[in-house]
Amino acid sequence: MSLPGKLFPVIIAICGSAWLIHSQVDRAREAQIWEHRNLGKAFYENPTTQQQAVVEFRTALEMAPGSARERVNYGLALLRVGELAPGIAELEKAQKQDPKLPHAWFNLGVAYKRQSEFDKALVEFEGMARLVPTEPVTHYQLGTLLKMKGETAAAIKQFETARDLDPLLAAPHFQLYGLYRQGNRPADAATELRVFQEAKQRQEGAAIPEDMDWCSYSEIYDPIDAPPPPPLAAPVYRDEKLATGFTGGEAGLALLDLDGGPRPSLIAWGGGRAQLFRNGKTPVPDSGLETLRDVVSIVPGDYDNDGLPDLCVISRAGAALYRNVNGHFHKRADLAAGVYHTAVWLDYDHDYDEDLFLIGPQSKLLRNNGEAGFSDETAHFPFVNGHARDAVRFDLEPDTPGFDLVITYDDRPGVLYRDRLVGHYEAVPLPALPAGVNRKEHLSAGAGAEGRASRKGSSNGRAAPT
Repeated sequence: MSLPGKLFPVIIAICGSAWLIHSQVDRAREAQIWEHRNLGKAFYENPTTQQQAVVEFRTALEMAPGSARERVNYGLALLRVGELAPGIAELEKAQKQDPKLPHAWFNLGVAYKRQSEFDKALVEFEGMARLVPTEPVTHYQLGTLLKMKGETAAAIKQFETARDLDPLLAAPHFQLYGLYRQGNRPADAATELRVFQEAKQRQEGAAIPEDMDWCSYSEIYDPIDAPPPPPLAAPVYRDEKLATGFTGGEAGLALLDLDGGPRPSLIAWGGGRAQLFRNGKTPVPDSGLETLRDVVSIVPGDYDNDGLPDLCVISRAGAALYRNVNGHFHKRADLAAGVYHTAVWLDYDHDYDEDLFLIGPQSKLLRNNGEAGFSDETAHFPFVNGHARDAVRFDLEPDTPGFDLVITYDDRPGVLYRDRLVGHYEAVPLPALPAGVNRKEHLSAGAGAEGRASRKGSSNGRAAPT
């Protein structure tokens, strides 16, 4: 039976509308999944919010039950909070969904080993070695399991592979020292003992000790080749005047999540004053910032790990700490007198407290000692000579434990301070940032040839509302 010609356009229009609606629903759903992924990752990295990471990753998995990625991350979050059995179950399911995903193999190996299921652990680490043969921790784990089984020659081969892949690891050298002694190889044993002792001396007092149950595949699976979907519609921007009088060369803005709400808030300074705008729009008359004068910069950072951003306020007199109490700021302490242009919150010693870099002609490093306050550790940081102007946290090698720092100067090219862990940093010249560069967008662009600027935490800029 044929349909009247007039019905064809109607049918086509209906089909097209249905496809468009379905497409929009899929895109909106994918955007929601990305939101739960990002929240889960942020909560996972904070020791105080890891249970919330479980909730976010579980929600993402419920929205995409066929995704091995969501299942792996949910399983890792469960393991992180001590729920071993359900965590292992999720990783086993993820492994069946995508057998080529290294995260499932490595973390199942560690989990089985912790439960003394050594044969299962051996299978997992062997599978991991096939997928990623260059991961030294995998070969170390294989060596320990083979050693337990009495397969000494095979264990030595695995420990030697781990040692050769990463000579700085102490554990493979120690294992080889013992096995070489048992095998009547005194010269080789003496060499391994010497290298082991040197490695342990380098690691002495490390905030993050060597952990042979950890590698980059222990972390959340967050591939860079899977960007979030494009927005459903092009964003529309409009000008809206919030206030007047924020002028001058030292005017600026800082964005912050004031009270855990869904919208960021805004601090503006300039013209001799500072003002907090809740949700980026509503002035707060009793924020605790009304009496500030001669403000140079305001930098948010959570110094007390309560989940709320506190403030480092830099004025012409020096730097002061303001604590966030339910969305209102109270002066906690004067941190340092002197001339500073900005500050950077960065956990340089990896003790899970945000430390503070004050940037200026005589830059300082202030270590966060919790309730004991801040101590001046400038003498232990390799600041180069020069008039520092601006700085940004920088991840030269993403997904590694290091927190690098880039600083620009008025009178010399920029410097990349590489985090060598254990509280030690190395100053590396960065000629891509010439003298006089002082805006963070230039920092990111100039350093982009070698890495990427970190966007974690709150941000601050140099433009101000009129």
